[in-house]
Amino acid sequence: MKKILIITAFAFITLNSCKKDATFSEGARQDNMRQDNMKQDNIMMNTKTPALVIDTHFDLPGPYDLFNCCNGETVTVTGTIGIDMHTVINGNTMNYSEHQKGQLNGTGSLGNTYVTNVNENITLNGISSNNGVFIINDVTVFRMISKGSAPDFMVRRIAHLTVNSNGTVTVDRVDFDVICQG
Repeated sequence: MKKILIITAFAFITLNSCKKDATFSEGARQDNMRQDNMKQDNIMMNTKTPALVIDTHFDLPGPYDLFNCCNGETVTVTGTIGIDMHTVINGNTMNYSEHQKGQLNGTGSLGNTYVTNVNENITLNGISSNNGVFIINDVTVFRMISKGSAPDFMVRRIAHLTVNSNGTVTVDRVDFDVICQG
């Protein structure tokens, strides 16, 4: 949930920092009616401007300490998790997606060795000053595969959050599965 709040805060900051205020030169200022027409024209022009697209990639190198709840073992993994973020701001609407992927190698406190696969997809869509509705989806699949006799461990989490224009959470659902194999 903390990650969702951080992503939401990032989205609001990004959306608010890209708002453009209409400014007019002194020569273009005539009477109030003309100024109102110019402001309306500027709003119309801004809605037709191309979308702002931001693509970012960064790596998060380990080590990380993880926990295999199937056998109670703490596992220290090394490797890098790559994160790709894609943001599109078009008028008053923003769409954000994030993909995390990594394959890590680990050694457990009980002497077991593992290969760990991380795959996470997050989307945040529909922020608009017109209707104020936004939706967050977060799908995570995490696998810790034993190279020996220790049990494999998999976590699957699917989260969905919808907030209506009044700021009321209308859907807050998390499906969480832990699967032990071996």
